[in-house]
Amino acid sequence: MSETTNRSLLLHGVTKSYETATGAPKTVLDGIDLRVEPGELVVLLGANGSGKSTTLKIASGMIPPSTGDVRIGQTDITRMRGETRRQSRMKLGMVFQDARLIRRRSVLSNVLCGTLGRHQNIATMLGFLPRSERPLAMSCLDRVGLGALAGQRASTLSGGQAQRVSVARALAQKPSVILADEPVASLDPESAEEVMTLLATVARNERLAVLCVLHQIDLARRHATRLVGLKKGHILFDLPPSAVNDAMIATLYTRDAA
Repeated sequence: MSETTNRSLLLHGVTKSYETATGAPKTVLDGIDLRVEPGELVVLLGANGSGKSTTLKIASGMIPPSTGDVRIGQTDITRMRGETRRQSRMKLGMVFQDARLIRRRSVLSNVLCGTLGRHQNIATMLGFLPRSERPLAMSCLDRVGLGALAGQRASTLSGGQAQRVSVARALAQKPSVILADEPVASLDPESAEEVMTLLATVARNERLAVLCVLHQIDLARRHATRLVGLKKGHILFDLPPSAVNDAMIATLYTRDAA
């Protein structure tokens, strides 16, 4: 079986509707078809309420779609339950807007937390981290350029460093896919550039499928393999950055006439 078959992310026919206070359904996503291949950094763009975050939550398994399915390789993860679902979600590494580090613990310990899904035992339930995973965790820190900070407390890190540690923690899961939800929203421009460069490098060098929600258009254009524009739950375009012009971007953020 090919690498593409094993490690791609596919959303097929995904819709999501919620019941409103009046009882009428509100459709947030309507027929989303999206594929991210190993080595790609695909960025979702769109105004607030366009469906970006909902798409990412469905891809991660945080919420189920109303219809459609999500696949990692050949595995449909949409309706899995129990242990099978937990094991499948280990294939998904998450990077959030807030790095979500345990501030009192060392950088290395935070990366080791990414391995806990493989170690469901009494020791880890009591808060102990698997020593056998320390070489892997150090390797992940080296890959994001922070091996020298392994023993430092997470509370001492800058925002950009904390996000790079969160990427290392995701890598420690040994994922096939990384999902990043506005990973640079709270960072200064220099740190944001570093984190997006890192995500693009991780996609390319680690041969991972990376799907990212961004609001920063310039960053998306510089680092993405493809830009996917969402508006009112529909994909308006799915193209390489060089094929997306300013007018197409403006359409995403322009209110339609009533």
